[in-house]
Amino acid sequence: MNLLLYFSQVVLLLIVGLLLYHKGLKPLRWFNISRWWLFFLPPFAILLPYISSMISVPYAPGEEIVVTLNTVRIGLVENSAPIEGANSGAYFTSITVGLIVYLVGLLYFLFKLIIDINGFKKFLSHAMPIDETNGVRIYSYDGHLPFTFMNRIYLPGQIDRSSEDYELVLTHELTHVKEKHWVDNFWLMGWSLILWFIPVMRGIRSAIQEVHEFQADAATVNRFGPKNYLCLIVSMLKSDYHRIENLNTVSPFISKTIKTRIMMITDKKISWKLPTFTIALSFLLIGGLGFMSCQSEQAGIESEMEEVMETHGPKPS
Repeated sequence: MNLLLYFSQVVLLLIVGLLLYHKGLKPLRWFNISRWWLFFLPPFAILLPYISSMISVPYAPGEEIVVTLNTVRIGLVENSAPIEGANSGAYFTSITVGLIVYLVGLLYFLFKLIIDINGFKKFLSHAMPIDETNGVRIYSYDGHLPFTFMNRIYLPGQIDRSSEDYELVLTHELTHVKEKHWVDNFWLMGWSLILWFIPVMRGIRSAIQEVHEFQADAATVNRFGPKNYLCLIVSMLKSDYHRIENLNTVSPFISKTIKTRIMMITDKKISWKLPTFTIALSFLLIGGLGFMSCQSEQAGIESEMEEVMETHGPKPS
């Protein structure tokens, strides 16, 4: 399999999958489907071209193909045509260089992540436990923005626990914990490390965090209504959320997607035509990319067979 073509197909599948969410699933408010679609998108994009390329291997009708360790025999068994890689040395060198660059990048981003996590732990070193509900620990910290990290909720120290704002924030953050959104964050963080050289992974991480916020907003609005909740969101817009949001393992109450979240709460209209067309078109493109993987692999094998036949040819009978 051609590695350049393979990774190009992976990137295209990730882009199409992300567009399917933004232009298809999100406008229809299919948040649960969106979550699992984005969750499985990276492994799906990696496996589809590979599986498609293994579906069929072409051969000429009536010919017998015998594959051994170093020889491919075409035609009758006694006619052998050894294949030698003339450019195997250059190919091996390019693969080695690519692997070294990949490992250096992987180690760099892993080191950067460890530094961020250590800084985050210092940031929360003075957090104090103040409550516990349904097995979820609630902490107070010296900050301005509520957020969750794994199964823990962190609230600003100045929030009044007897106020309605406290109940609104707690309902929102408890939804993150109950839905186990932190699992998605760590899962995609791992894929982002593995696929660090594909920039679209950052967009997929951001998209699934947006879905998490949609789900938490919906749960809060269903319980308390939109009016007071929207007032609370607006009151927190000036919070410095960038330090927390950039970790990608937490679920901050306010993030860059806040405008879209407000629109989702206030605008209840759903337009079906464009999203459904986008979903159908996206799956056609995905199917086309899978078919292209299959065809490119067949074309590569056929060209190798033709080259062998032209170079060696069958022995005269």
